[in-house]
Amino acid sequence: EAIKTFDELRREFPGEAEYRHESAESQYKMAQLLVEVGRHPEAEQAYSLALKIQRPLVAEFPQSLQHRNLLAWIYGGQARLQRLIGQWRDAESSAAEGFNLWEGAPADLSEPSMTDGLTSLRSAKGELLEDAGEWEEAEESYREAVRLWRQMFNEAPQDAAIQQGLARSQVSLGEALNHLGGSKRKEAEQAYDEAGRLLERLVRDFPAAPEYRSDL
Repeated sequence: EAIKTFDELRREFPGEAEYRHESAESQYKMAQLLVEVGRHPEAEQAYSLALKIQRPLVAEFPQSLQHRNLLAWIYGGQARLQRLIGQWRDAESSAAEGFNLWEGAPADLSEPSMTDGLTSLRSAKGELLEDAGEWEEAEESYREAVRLWRQMFNEAPQDAAIQQGLARSQVSLGEALNHLGGSKRKEAEQAYDEAGRLLERLVRDFPAAPEYRSDL
């Protein structure tokens, strides 16, 4: 229903950037849900439409971190879907497009809520590097994702989505470190431990939310 509403508003008021942004975000969220239930062709269509709406917004308003951030999230989600269905080259291209967004971006990227799209891209890139067997490069990408999530966590420690994002990034980093072995296994245990504490806190604070328990 939200998709239909914002799509109608976008078409009726094409000059209203807010309606266009909300329409793209609704398509992005729908794509995520479709991926979760295995409806990949429909998810591909939703991501494509979200990109079609959001790319012109970033071109028209290059100083808007809000528009740029959502576009980064869309590219990151598309890259994950393409990786899931075996479209490796397309996934790499989507991730690269997302990173290109931050070249020439406004200098002030200190607002945490405006940079979470970049953390998503870092995680997606790490997953692609894992698939390619480039574990050291994957470790580097995951470390940067953890750094960015931690920055957001320090600004908003009660935000559940940020806690979950940091926990998932720590798990990914731990897996990369564990694969590399040797002295890095101790650091992997530390990453797993921190992720466990964050997820246990989420399960305790939100006992009715199954996604936190499944991550744990």
